[in-house]
Amino acid sequence: MPGSKNVLVCLQFVSLWLQAHTQTAPSVGLLPERRLDTIGAYTLVNSRQCQRLCWYRLLCTSFSFHDNAGQGSNCVLHSSHVEDAPTVDHNPPEWSEHIVQSPSSTANNNNNNNNNINVCSMSRPCAPAEVCVPESNRASRCASLPAHCGDPNPIPDANFAVSSRIQGALAALHCASDFVEIPRNVSMEIECQVNGRWTAVPGECMQAVYRHPTTPLQVPLPWLPWDGWKACLKGVFAGTQRMYLDLLTANKQDSVVHIDFRHDWWPYTETLLVTTSVGGWFPQQPYYLGTSPPMLLQQDDVFHVMLHYDVTGDALLIELLRNDVEQSTWSVPLTGTPRLDLTPARFLSVSSDPTLTYVNLVAGC
Repeated sequence: MPGSKNVLVCLQFVSLWLQAHTQTAPSVGLLPERRLDTIGAYTLVNSRQCQRLCWYRLLCTSFSFHDNAGQGSNCVLHSSHVEDAPTVDHNPPEWSEHIVQSPSSTANNNNNNNNNINVCSMSRPCAPAEVCVPESNRASRCASLPAHCGDPNPIPDANFAVSSRIQGALAALHCASDFVEIPRNVSMEIECQVNGRWTAVPGECMQAVYRHPTTPLQVPLPWLPWDGWKACLKGVFAGTQRMYLDLLTANKQDSVVHIDFRHDWWPYTETLLVTTSVGGWFPQQPYYLGTSPPMLLQQDDVFHVMLHYDVTGDALLIELLRNDVEQSTWSVPLTGTPRLDLTPARFLSVSSDPTLTYVNLVAGC
């Protein structure tokens, strides 16, 4: 019956289609379409067409090809103008990869008369986001063929300002409130590449401001101290004896700078002490900065403490504001013995008797 014959033909077609699309992937090598440097995959008749297509795109530097066109794309274009592009051939054995060469050079070997070679074959005249399209004899035009990127991968405590997602577009990373970008002074822009992927984010966001943190407090410095660096601490002095403020090294044990606000503690009554204690708890040759003002901190005092790393002035400045009225500034020389060097500092530590309300690790009060 005619109907049965049609059904049989349909079943045969479905069977062939399933065989063609359920082949086991090669066990050796990475399929070219899955490589990070892939910028296009096509089904073509022969490798010469694949070569031409690669040449017509400015950023294409090599192409992979295999002769079996019945299993999907058999021509894959690659670009070395891609971040983290592979430098070795990862293709399965049935694929061969070739460095792109001008198709006109091959034509010249076979035909001394190259009048019919178009501009696309002789040069690569188009922009990175275009493809050269041959039209007739020596005529050609550049057609837009940009890659498209999706949304950038999310970054904790940040968002991206994205105006476009086509090849060459830039997206800027903006850190959330109370966070700063690290490292300092590095552009946080990423670019949509020819492979449809964004470049890697050159940094990250790190917390710089803490509101009402609990004590004892030990937090990382988002930026290493530099000339002009400032830090601010605000709170209430809850105790009657002392408050410790330390800039610690990476091991969280040694103090690059140890600041001891001492009050009513014999024999250093009402004295501010600043020293280094790297290599041991008991420091050598500390800086005793005097007994003025008479009372550094008293119970329930509201305080603002600011540290200012003034390399140009050769000093670490310590400013103290009590109850928004009394203010004093101490200057600790960076030279001398022991020499105060803040560059190894990685953590800020505050302990003993304060109740902190605000800590800013990159700006003054």
